[in-house]
Amino acid sequence: MRDAFYASSKFPRLLKPDAVKETISRGLDAGTVAYVGKTKDGGYEPFVYKRSLGAADVEVADDVYLIVRERAEEYLVKKATPTPPTGGTQPTPGPTGGTGGPAPTGTPTGPTPAPGGASEPPPGLEISGFRWTGEISPQKWMNFYTKVLSRFATAGGLKLTVTVDVDPPGGTAMSKVGETKVALRELGLPEDVAVKRGGRP
Repeated sequence: MRDAFYASSKFPRLLKPDAVKETISRGLDAGTVAYVGKTKDGGYEPFVYKRSLGAADVEVADDVYLIVRERAEEYLVKKATPTPPTGGTQPTPGPTGGTGGPAPTGTPTGPTPAPGGASEPPPGLEISGFRWTGEISPQKWMNFYTKVLSRFATAGGLKLTVTVDVDPPGGTAMSKVGETKVALRELGLPEDVAVKRGGRP
C-alpha cells in the first residue's frame, strides 16, 4: 500500500501524511475498499471490510494492502462456500452397516494432549477467552495491532494493559515528559508518569 502512494514523483506531494490514513478510514466505513494483510495460503488476515477502523489504527506498510469492493465481496463468497473434499479413501461399511469399524485398540479418540499433560480444546470449540503476555518492539506495535488484535477490536471484551519503559542512552528531557502527559490527557488516559532520576526510578 505504501508503494501505491509514493510510487511516482508525479503524484501530488502529501503535506499531511495522516490524510492518507483518514481517507482509508472513511473508505472502510463506506465499504468502498477493504484493508487486508496476505497469508501464506492466499487468504487475507486481517480482513477489515464494512466496519470502522480509526485513522490512528491504519498502517501504511509493505505488508498491508487495499482491495476494491468487488474483490472483497468475492473473497467473502469464497470463504462462505464449503470446499468439497478431494482425494482420500472413501469409508467402508462396517459389520453393522455403519461406516468403518471400531477404533483399533490403543488408538486415542479424545483431544490430543498438549505438552505438560493438559488437553487442548479441539478447533472450533468456544472458550471463554485467553491472555497473552510478551514484549513488542516499538517498530512492530502497529503490526501487532493489525495482525493480532484487530479481529477482536469490534466484538467487545478486549482490554489492553500497557507498561512503557523509556530509557534512552543519556536520558531524556523533562519537556518530553510534559509532552507525553499532554498526549495522554488528550486520549483521556491517566497522566501518571513515574520519572526516573539519575538513571534510576
